[in-house]
Amino acid sequence: MNRGLTPDQLGGLLDEVRLATLATIRKDGSVLLSHIWYIWEDGGFTVGMAEGDGKLKHLARDPRVTIVVSEADFPYRGFEMRGIATLLDVPYGPSVRRIATRYVGEAGSAYYDDEYGGTVVRIEPGDSRGWDFRDDLEAMGVL
Repeated sequence: MNRGLTPDQLGGLLDEVRLATLATIRKDGSVLLSHIWYIWEDGGFTVGMAEGDGKLKHLARDPRVTIVVSEADFPYRGFEMRGIATLLDVPYGPSVRRIATRYVGEAGSAYYDDEYGGTVVRIEPGDSRGWDFRDDLEAMGVL
């Protein structure tokens, strides 16, 4: 297994349209795992959370998060980043439409109107690790 890969060494994995899994910490200390849409930009993740989303309560109490993006096909690339979530004071509608358009195409432009409430969240880099399994399969003669 190739370990310690950076986003640049993962061949555009974070720019592909994939779900990410976000881990937040509940009040009782247990972890909530949520599949989310995201945009990878400027070395971090930008996500939107609708008004009333329980994850916003978690982040207000403890902004530490872990986010993972991985693929289910060879070479099974993946990236995990632990970081701090920051709630941004920016308009929700335009930001979440930009994210939705990435996932559903032009239909995403009508996904949320400007009156729909929510929060844009930025997850800045902390510790991270990237991986793939290319070398394992090459060593076994599969490739």
